Amino acid sequence: MENNTPVDKKARTRSAIIDAAQEAFLLNGYHKTDMNHIAEIVGIDKRTIYRYFNSKEALAFVIWQKVLTYVEEYADGEDGRTGYERLKNILRKYTDNMEQNTNILRFMGEFDHIFSGEYPHIREAEQFVEHIIKSENRILRAIEDGVKDGSIRSDIDVSLTAFTVANLMIAMGERVVIREIHLKAEHGHTFPMITQSAWMVLESLKKDNEEG
Repeated sequence: MENNTPVDKKARTRSAIIDAAQEAFLLNGYHKTDMNHIAEIVGIDKRTIYRYFNSKEALAFVIWQKVLTYVEEYADGEDGRTGYERLKNILRKYTDNMEQNTNILRFMGEFDHIFSGEYPHIREAEQFVEHIIKSENRILRAIEDGVKDGSIRSDIDVSLTAFTVANLMIAMGERVVIREIHLKAEHGHTFPMITQSAWMVLESLKKDNEEG
């Protein structure tokens, strides 16, 4: 039986607004989406949205956190005996999923451009930063374990390497999606460039490539 208390109704409305905003942002982009469109999807008055979110910016940060969580879960099920094997599988899953989620990468690229400066002083932006800080980084854990088990070279800064790899993969995905037509015309390659980037990362981190 569906709960109909005021608290439950409020939670359902908030969830419906978030779902509608995600649908609109991923389909049309941030700039081409307005609160009227989101309200129309939900079937509510635009003023109702402002009871839950003060601005479109606030909604953008909530959706960004949702899609980032989804991207992080690309690597779910990190199988592999060694840290290097797990890292290889994580990056393979990233590259396999990117071409199937171009709308997410396009939104992430748009978000990075819009909020390239200081984040707005809103609660949703603060919550997003807290999520980034607290979230588990599977790439970091795989590299740490690889250094310990001897499958990944030890002459690296593990934290710097992990966050560089994570941002490299996302940045390559964003660029290929946004400039796919141009990259194809100019260089003759698109999504295989992401796979090539992952391969280059893995080759550089192999234990046998450690500098003496």
